[in-house]
Amino acid sequence: MLLERKVTMRFALIALGLIALSGIAALPLASSAADTPAEEFTIQEYNFEWIVAKSGDAKLRVEKTQDATVIRLSNDMDTLAMVPKDAEAVGAVLAKVDEYWKKMKGSDKDMWESVEAGKYVVTFWNSPKYGFSVSVKAAKHFALSSVSLKRDEAKLFAPHMQKAQKMAAFVDRRIAL
Repeated sequence: MLLERKVTMRFALIALGLIALSGIAALPLASSAADTPAEEFTIQEYNFEWIVAKSGDAKLRVEKTQDATVIRLSNDMDTLAMVPKDAEAVGAVLAKVDEYWKKMKGSDKDMWESVEAGKYVVTFWNSPKYGFSVSVKAAKHFALSSVSLKRDEAKLFAPHMQKAQKMAAFVDRRIAL
């Protein structure tokens, strides 16, 4: 993506140079910062979102607001906002998805196993009727939100979630207000 932007910018600069050399007057597309008087703006509320990975309706994002930086795991039905430390714990459990899948595949009965991960519970579930899935929910007794993932989505998100604290620190450095 960065290389694509450099190539596009280089092409645009070359094109402007050719226009200037051909004698065609080039008009500026936008005024520069030096042309406008300095203005002060106050940003009181903001929401920065980095989509780290997505698969189908499932997304893993780093979200920064004026209050906090969180890791957000979501599907089309629910979303969970985790502190980076908990997201890393969930990622470590999700990284074992193939172990649980191998243990449960081929069973003619419903099977499930739940593993605590920080303030969350990851449940691996296999049903002869519905297949294999993974569910992540808050460990609170009456947690209503639960994000269901397919096996490949869990495998995709696990390595990123295991680096959640580094990703959050990166966003905090880059988006510093």
